[in-house]
Amino acid sequence: MIARFSLTLAALVFAGSAFAADLQDYSKMPPDLAARAKIFDDAQLHGDGKALTDVLADDYTLVNGGATVSGKAEFIRDYTDPKFKPLPFHIDQQIIKVWPNGAVLGGHVVFRFTQDGKPGESDFRFADIWAKRGGQWRVIFTEVTRLPKT
Repeated sequence: MIARFSLTLAALVFAGSAFAADLQDYSKMPPDLAARAKIFDDAQLHGDGKALTDVLADDYTLVNGGATVSGKAEFIRDYTDPKFKPLPFHIDQQIIKVWPNGAVLGGHVVFRFTQDGKPGESDFRFADIWAKRGGQWRVIFTEVTRLPKT
């Protein structure tokens, strides 16, 4: 389970609302996309299943750093597990590509967390693919690439 959590944060886009502003520079995004990206980040940090249900598309797909594929239900289950706690982190080498009704938000993260009270860490790059559907931005796909330990 630790590996699944450490490899799935993507979006990773992601210890309290006070930290969310430090995770990603939302200023280079359209305001409506920035608002949704912030919701996604906060929802992951707080284990907010309702917000995750709203921001993830019903056909959401995750390809994690272990090359396994899962969907919306598994992602929400993992991030709402009370035994899992993401810790504050920063997204660097940020990628923002936006076009009408679509976007890629990504970057590099050293993701720290606790699982069952034990610390864990994963170093990875991620890309979240967003689509504007029915006037609302939703994450439709995430790809995570685990980086080798140095």
